[in-house]
Amino acid sequence: MSKVILNQDRITGRAKVNAPVAVVVGVGARNGLGGALSYRVAQAGYHVVMCGRTEAKMQNTKEKIELETIGSASVIVLKCIGPSSEFAVAETDGNLMEKEIIDAFKYAQTRGRIDLVVQNQGPNMFPPDGPDMRNMKSSFVKYMWQNNMLISFLVGREAARVMVAEGERSGPCVSYSFPLS
Repeated sequence: MSKVILNQDRITGRAKVNAPVAVVVGVGARNGLGGALSYRVAQAGYHVVMCGRTEAKMQNTKEKIELETIGSASVIVLKCIGPSSEFAVAETDGNLMEKEIIDAFKYAQTRGRIDLVVQNQGPNMFPPDGPDMRNMKSSFVKYMWQNNMLISFLVGREAARVMVAEGERSGPCVSYSFPLS
């Protein structure tokens, strides 16, 4: 990412209201990949729409963005991933996930032109039987594969719907999905 500051207000030093928008899915703590990407993009003057599971971590990242960068941020909590009795980790509600991703993109469009999309969803969890694959159940791997593939597809599809309509003015869509990180 270049060091060019985009759409900076000359008086306040903050990003202008019509700043380009980045959607980052898979944001948590500032020192995690999603949080660090959000922070870096905000340094370039973007409004970052951060989507993730943990509101407190994203709020902390948002505060740092708004205190330390010229960008701004919004927080969208994804509720589509909740407790699972089978794996004691997370269970995906595909219908809710689809609705939440669509709604996140609709919200992002109200903030301006979407210029960057990053899909950084990973499980951030260990299998119930531990990280040693010799003890891992195939049902857990299947669950993780389905979860990560579904959100990758949904984010990619919504990005394509929005960004193709923008034509040559739109930016990149990046996916960092780790099925068993």
